[in-house]
Order: sequence, then structure tokens, then C-alpha cells
Amino acid sequence: MRFELNEVEARRESYPSTISFLNLVNALIAEERNISDKGRRFMGIFKFVYEDVFGPFPQRAYADPREKWELALACLEHFHMVLRMYDIKDDDIYAAFNTSGPSTSNASVEKQLPVLELVKDFMCGKVAFRNIMNIILMGVDTLINERTTQTYGILLEKAVHLSLEIFILVMERDLVLADVFRPLYQPLEIILSQNHRQIISFLEFVRYDYLPQIQQCSIKIMGILSSRIVGLVQLLLKEDVAKSVIEDYAACLEFRFDDFQVIENTKDDVGVLILQLLIDNIYRPAPNITHLLLRFDVNGPIERTVLKPKSHYSCLKIILDNLEKVTKPDINALLHEFSFQLMYELCLDPLTCGPVMDLLSTTKYQFFSKACWDHRCFTTSQKEQ
Repeated sequence: MRFELNEVEARRESYPSTISFLNLVNALIAEERNISDKGRRFMGIFKFVYEDVFGPFPQRAYADPREKWELALACLEHFHMVLRMYDIKDDDIYAAFNTSGPSTSNASVEKQLPVLELVKDFMCGKVAFRNIMNIILMGVDTLINERTTQTYGILLEKAVHLSLEIFILVMERDLVLADVFRPLYQPLEIILSQNHRQIISFLEFVRYDYLPQIQQCSIKIMGILSSRIVGLVQLLLKEDVAKSVIEDYAACLEFRFDDFQVIENTKDDVGVLILQLLIDNIYRPAPNITHLLLRFDVNGPIERTVLKPKSHYSCLKIILDNLEKVTKPDINALLHEFSFQLMYELCLDPLTCGPVMDLLSTTKYQFFSKACWDHRCFTTSQKEQ
């Protein structure tokens, strides 16, 4: 296959054999039930995908641009499957301590794990990281445009989705490896912080409403980065994207509140993900993502903020408007519950309690006290029944 790819297909600028081979291999490995060797027996296939196919894919010539993304998708599906199927244990990490990356040595290859080699690639910004990051760096606006104007648009959308999921899977593992491999391998937020545009590109996909799964991934990555990067808000302010991030999150939450579709799995609910993100960040060092997305004054003392949700479009405005109306309770009950929890936590936090209590004591938001009482009575009645 290596000869076919490099000597035959590359000259023809067409790659049907390689694409078919990768799709077949992915389908066969996905059906494997014996994962005790953690993919060691597939290390040769991983090396082929990693070194020969995915590494040079951006530089190859393509007679049909669709094949470029078919090739990329097959590689991304392989990486995604490797990360999803196999766990990394402490013994695996220490056994690979002296291994710096995919090696050409047969003796070394026999000891390597595909999942470990892939995570290590990301943690030092190597080939897989760079190529996948460049897919994401194409940006949400380019994806929106090419999805509707290019024949390969849907393939590119799938590639972006898989790329985001791969980053999430890597960030579920990198901290454990970093404890052993520092300073050679760094946690992913340090690699990403070397270019702020990389971080921003992840967060901007929250406004991509053609595929909710991409929004979900963007919100999850925001949650991970907000827990690891103390100065994330300052970074967004410095790069002059804070306002657009605030409005994108508000628009995403508003669309979810207005949706008529019942979402069975709450893990896939972008509204729940946003509200959980806001709740999780309340007590983190100020200014934090909750302060930013709710339009607190992140350039001054948080506790002196004068909240103006009527004139400032933000998640706070969307939340209060929907708690006032309490529309579609059969669909939005969980969103209402999380919204009440968020407001409760804001009233408890020493920095946010003053501005929030001042806001809720105004005539406009007198409904809130009644809503809380009605909610308490309804909950009590349910418990009695």
C-alpha cells in the first residue's frame, strides 16, 4: 500500500485504493472485541496512517478535491477509533518513558501503543497535532461558506467534527502523561497557548448551527480550557473577540430555549452544556468565563458591576427572559432547573451576589421571587406525592 500510495496514486493525483484500504481497515478494527493488547498488533497500520497518509496529506496534489477530504476523514476516523477504544494505564506510561514518538525501529515499534504515540504527538505539537489543528484553523466562517458552496463541504464538516472530538479525547489523557513526561511533553493547553488563534478557533465553532455536535464539542473544549487557563478571559479581551464570544453563546442558548425538539440524552443538549459551564466556573478566579458570558464588568471589580440584561445581549438576558416566561416546560424543564441553580449559585458567591441581588430586586424581575416560590411548592408537592 505504501508503494501504491507514493509511486502510483500520488503521480495520478487520485487515491481510490488508499481510501478504500483505510475504510476497510477501520471497519475491521472497529469490530475487534479483544483489546487486551491495546492495539499493539495494529501499530504497523497506525504508522502507515500516521506517517505515510496523514502526515503529507495537506501537501499532496488532488485531481478531485473531494478525495483530499475523503483521505483525511479516513485518517481522522482511525485516530478517533484508537483514542476511543484503548485506555492508557500507569504501566503503559512508564514502559514508554524512553520513547519519544513513532519510531522506525522494529524492536521499538513492538513496544509502542498507538494511543500513547498519538497523545504524545499532540503534547509536543508534532505532525498529527499540526494537521488537525490546521483543519480547525480554517475557521467557522470558512466552514459555513464551503459547506454550502463546495462539493466537499459535508466532508469538511465531518472532518472538523472529528478533529474537535479528537482534541477532547486527547485532553482527557494528557495531564496524566504530562506528570511523567515533562518537560519533553506538555499539557495541551500549553501547546495551544503558543498561538492564541488556536484557542479562539475552538471557541468560535459554538456558532456553527448546521451540526449541533460541533457546537457541543466547542462548548466542552471551552469547559476544559476554562478550568486550565486562569487568564482565558484576559486572552479573549486582548484578542478582541470577547464580545463575539458572549453573543455567540447567548444566541446558541436562545436557539436551544426556542427549540421544539425533545433531546433525550442531556449530554447532547447544548443548553445544558452552556448552563453547566456557567455553574462550573462561578467560583474560579476572577474574572472567569461565567463573569464574561453573563456580562459582568471583567475590566473592573466584579462585585461593583451594574448588570443591564435589558440592554446587553448575553446568556443572562436569555436565562432571565425564559425564567419569566417558563415556556415549553415539557421540553425545557431541565434548562429551567439549571437556570435556577445558576441564579442560586450567583446569589451565594461573594463577588456576584451583590450585582445579582440588586438586579433581581428591581421591578422588572419581581417575577423571580414568585417563580422561586412556585418552583419550591411544586417540588414539595412532588415529594409528598
